Amino acid sequence: APAPAPANLTPQLSAEEQELEKMKHKRWMLGRIKFIAELFKLSLVPPVIIFRDCIPRLVKMSEDELVVESLAQLLTTAGKQLEKEKDKLDKVFEDVKKIKARPGLSSRVRFKLVDLLELRDAKWVERNQPIGPRKIAEIREQAPAPAPAA
Repeated sequence: APAPAPANLTPQLSAEEQELEKMKHKRWMLGRIKFIAELFKLSLVPPVIIFRDCIPRLVKMSEDELVVESLAQLLTTAGKQLEKEKDKLDKVFEDVKKIKARPGLSSRVRFKLVDLLELRDAKWVERNQPIGPRKIAEIREQAPAPAPAA
């Protein structure tokens, strides 16, 4: 079964409007998946729901690239916590590798899966962690020592 299409795609819409609706739908679907993953991280959604309901449905519908992106989003967001069920997660990542190897998958989505696999290999530590505001003392600690005056 394909992923649900945006409800308001009608022939009366111009190509530009249809593309805008598709983008809205994609943002909505990825946001919904991330929300579920965040609820899981807060222990408001049990792992059985993720492993029994969410992931199998996404894998089953993985012909659709939006669904593959949704699977990657779910695993990227909640993967570290899902590691507690390593055997189940290993099976999921076998499916991810099969999906990644599928011909016809766009490079963009394929590289999202490659990034996901690398993230798991790195024990869920992101390569490019965002740097937020820091205290002046932290900046001074990391700054190189000034050269002695001659």
